[in-house]
Amino acid sequence: LEHILNFPEFVKYIEVFNRFGFGLSNKVLLLLHVYPFEKFLVNGKPWVDYELSRNDKLVKRHRSLRSFQAFLGLSYSIAQSGNKTTRDFHGSTMMRSHLYAWALCQICPKSYKVNTEIGRALSNHYQQLRKSNKGKDSIIRILFKATRMLFYELNKVVT
Repeated sequence: LEHILNFPEFVKYIEVFNRFGFGLSNKVLLLLHVYPFEKFLVNGKPWVDYELSRNDKLVKRHRSLRSFQAFLGLSYSIAQSGNKTTRDFHGSTMMRSHLYAWALCQICPKSYKVNTEIGRALSNHYQQLRKSNKGKDSIIRILFKATRMLFYELNKVVT
């Protein structure tokens, strides 16, 4: 697999993945889900929609980013029953579980393992979230932030 990751068409992707501190299995899975990155773009640019809300305000809908996060298993629907509200995730369960394990091992410890600018930013954000959120909600929020950052980094480097 390492030999395949060194192919010229993957070099830019691997550079970005290294900034996040992803291991070999995560790099391979990410490539499997996001290559080619252009499939998330329209005419070479992210697809952003604007809709009117109920209050007649213009609301930005980032369709490309949402599609990217769905491919990584971070798409969800909200179900309500009485007083109970639950999130039901869609997309690749395997990718979501690998990202969750990465965040748990690399980002969540106070002495962060990913010693890059992105790793420090995610770790600091996680430490702030832990003060107000309980349980795995903080980790899920970090995954959404990490995939958003990954989308923008890939958009800068690959296109």
